[in-house]
Amino acid sequence: MRERLVFLLFASLLVPVLMVGIGCSRANPAPAMKQQAPEPAQLGEWSADVTVKGDQAIVSVVTPGVTIGWEYHLHLSLDDEPVIMASYPTYTFEGIRPGKHTLKVVIAGPDHAPLEGGEKVLTFEVR
Repeated sequence: MRERLVFLLFASLLVPVLMVGIGCSRANPAPAMKQQAPEPAQLGEWSADVTVKGDQAIVSVVTPGVTIGWEYHLHLSLDDEPVIMASYPTYTFEGIRPGKHTLKVVIAGPDHAPLEGGEKVLTFEVR
């Protein structure tokens, strides 16, 4: 308990000293950080295809006007399973059982909401 009180006392004295040392004070506060909202995405015509190789399904998405990566990404759901988030325009599902399958492809924005016109449902068969 005593060590904690000493630490809190030390920290309460050190923080104002550091703030003054880097030029911050009540008269000269640190600049506020502003997060800039991204520009609305212009998706346009896009395509999604599935290529089956053995027990693998390779999903390829082409999205003119939107770069799939950290900000805009894919939500993929195979046969109504939980969504997989992908930050690359190609994703491989492995170990798929033979039969007909449904894949929902969604292009999502930074807030994970689908972009307007950014949903497709594909069907394919593994033999």
